[in-house]
Amino acid sequence: MLLNRPLIRSILISSCVLVAAAIPSAQPDAQDFPEVESARFDAIITPVFEATLTSLIADRITAIHIKEGESFEKGEALLSYDCHDQETNHKIAAADLQAAQARLMTLHRLKELQSLSDLDMQMAEAEHLKLQGQEEKASYLVAQCTLHAPAAATVQEIHVAPFEKVEQDAPLLTVVSAKNLQIEFEVPASLAGKLSVGTKLELSVDEINQNHTIEITSIVPVVNKTTKTFRVIAKTTRDAGLLIPGMTGNVKFSGF
Repeated sequence: MLLNRPLIRSILISSCVLVAAAIPSAQPDAQDFPEVESARFDAIITPVFEATLTSLIADRITAIHIKEGESFEKGEALLSYDCHDQETNHKIAAADLQAAQARLMTLHRLKELQSLSDLDMQMAEAEHLKLQGQEEKASYLVAQCTLHAPAAATVQEIHVAPFEKVEQDAPLLTVVSAKNLQIEFEVPASLAGKLSVGTKLELSVDEINQNHTIEITSIVPVVNKTTKTFRVIAKTTRDAGLLIPGMTGNVKFSGF
């Protein structure tokens, strides 16, 4: 049987067109990858640092000098302990060290008179060093009887109460740098090389309906394998005003 070649060619072409129409386009969706020339990306305002201060000693708390939500300066007293045991231990360690120093001076005189062996002298010096270390440790623990602020910040949460006994490493206070804020957001990998430290952008804050000019302070040079984005960190170019950690908004890009 003879085949109609023009007819077969027409059928094959029509089939290819139908198959091509059924295959989804490989082009990325515009919503997944917004145009760089004019786009907005979600942002969150975070404190530059957030930390939970823990107890360096095991003792009873006598007073908490600050409340949740209050701000403080570096070096300010935040919390006090009873510290009777620490102070007693320091007195004992200081007395032991003083006795060892007196004994060492006597042994040095005997050594000069050649009435003492080198081994006895070395043992006495080693004992003196050990007691000196114990006294320094006891002195350090006494210094922890008042918890001083490591930096200016704001109390987010207090985990203990006055007259409560806490163990070493127990959480005491969670503090945040509420006045020292940063803005974090993620952008498509296609913007790599188009942003740099010092670039100024516009931030629109949802909760207070305000706009702020922000400046990029650092760029994390790692692309997320799943989202194909990388993280950018910025700061406001003027006083933070009503901004507080946890607020959200979006960063506007234009002209890239």
